[in-house]
Amino acid sequence: MGKKSVTNEVRCQIIGLLKDKTKSNREIAKLVGVSEKCVRTTRKNNDICGTPKESTRPGRPRKLTYRDRNSLFLQLASEFNSKFKNVK
Repeated sequence: MGKKSVTNEVRCQIIGLLKDKTKSNREIAKLVGVSEKCVRTTRKNNDICGTPKESTRPGRPRKLTYRDRNSLFLQLASEFNSKFKNVK
């Protein structure tokens, strides 16, 4: 299990401190309470994307979208309820 990602608020704090250009990566890491690597990664992602959002992670895409999954659940529930409608 990997480490938890940094919140958007913390990323925005890091980016704000980086824009001031008065503090080093190490000082920013101590102020915000994250690792120096996190500051470097946030700087790199901000330079590439221009936003404080976390970059998407690689991996296998989901087989069903949330919309498809919900429609399947609704169909199953309606079929289940219709089978036992006349049972008392």
